Formats: sequence, structure tokens, C-alpha cells
Amino acid sequence: MSEQEAVLKTLIKAWHGADSGGSYTDDDQRLVWWFHQDDEDSLPRIEPRLQKRSKTGKWTKGRRVALKRLVEEDEPQPWMSEQDRQVCTAIEREYEYSGWGYAGRVVYQLNTEQAAVKLIGHPLVFRYDTNAPLELVRGEPVLRIERQGEQIRIVLDPLPKAEQDTLILRQGPDRYAVYVYNEQQRQVAKVIGQGLEAPAQAEALARKAADSLAGLVTVQSGIAAYRGLRRWSLRRVYNDASLVY
Repeated sequence: MSEQEAVLKTLIKAWHGADSGGSYTDDDQRLVWWFHQDDEDSLPRIEPRLQKRSKTGKWTKGRRVALKRLVEEDEPQPWMSEQDRQVCTAIEREYEYSGWGYAGRVVYQLNTEQAAVKLIGHPLVFRYDTNAPLELVRGEPVLRIERQGEQIRIVLDPLPKAEQDTLILRQGPDRYAVYVYNEQQRQVAKVIGQGLEAPAQAEALARKAADSLAGLVTVQSGIAAYRGLRRWSLRRVYNDASLVY
């Protein structure tokens, strides 16, 4: 190997370490994550696969890696980055019980909500069907205050789904946003529902409510400047009973 080739290989290793949350020690194998989501109402399918570098320098399609192997190996695998190991903490063990109540074999399952959160920013996530690169980014819920005619409308965008702390939304052909809601944000969503409506005269009250929530969610307001506080009631809009009830 020439000196120039050695330098280039060093650069490649440095790029892998900086961009994937930890360095790899195996140049010819790497762990990638296949990602697929049918629609916004379903949880994604996430599958780890081990790729090998061919003689031409290209990566193979890869073969599926058993979840058990990822959590039960005594020695850390050189083809796993530190972020890969964090994703593997979302692998859960479950016991299958016999009809007599005795524990049978252990079943390994990937908690896809937790795994999606830990895959945010991971450089080796691909579409399961085309193997095209995908980007997972952290989404931030936004409280929007808008004037619609003689009404002021307050909405939380997007709303979390009932019984789920994580929401995954597609933002383009190769990009998904992962939203993680804490308990306070879920309470805000429960109060707001499909939206709050108030007469335009309640503008100051709406602004005060938004200011009190600014430390909890991002606030985007399209209403005019503060004009003084008056007492007006906010009317909740009920449209979809399946959301956060």
C-alpha cells in the first residue's frame, strides 16, 4: 500500500467515526438499518443488516442480523459503531410460556419507537426496498396561533396519537421526522384537541397562553401585537375522537 493510499484510508476511518457516533474497526463490514413505514398510522419496520465490501469496493445488499446476536455477543463487534450499540438497547427480550406455565424459549423483538429515536442522525439508514439512503431527524411540535377571519385559532402541529409517545412523519422521499412527546406536551395536546377557537377580541389572552407555553413547545404566531388583556372564552374544536383522549 502506498503512502497516499494509507492517508486516504485514515481519512475514511476518521469520517466514519465523526459521522456515526463512534469509530468502526472493520473496514470491510458495516451494520446498516433498513427502514420502512407503510403510512403515518403504522409503526415502522426496522431491520439490522450486515453489509460487506466487495472486491470492487461497493457494499453488498447485506444479510439480516439476528437480534439475539446483537445483544448476546460477549465481545463488541468491530462493525458496530457506538450509535449502533445505542440502537441495540431498544431490543427487548420476551419469554414464550408453555401451557403449563413454564418459561420456554426467549424471543427478541426490536422496540421500533425507541429504535427510531436512537437512529436520529444515523448515517447508515436505508429504504428497505431500494436501499436508498434515508435521513431521520428530530421533529419539534409547534403551537400555531393564526387569525381566520373574525376568529383566532390555536393548534398543536402535529398532534400525538393516542397511547403513543413517539410520532414518525414522512417529510419527503428520503426524510422522516421523529417526534417525541413528553407528558407535559401530551397534556397540552389533550387540552387543545383538534384546535382552540376564540373571537378576535381574545387576541391578548391567546398571546398570554402562548407565552406561558413557549418553554414547552415552539410557538409560531401570526396575530397582531399585544393590545391588553380581556376575558374571553376559548372554544375547543372536537373533530377526531381517536386523538389523545
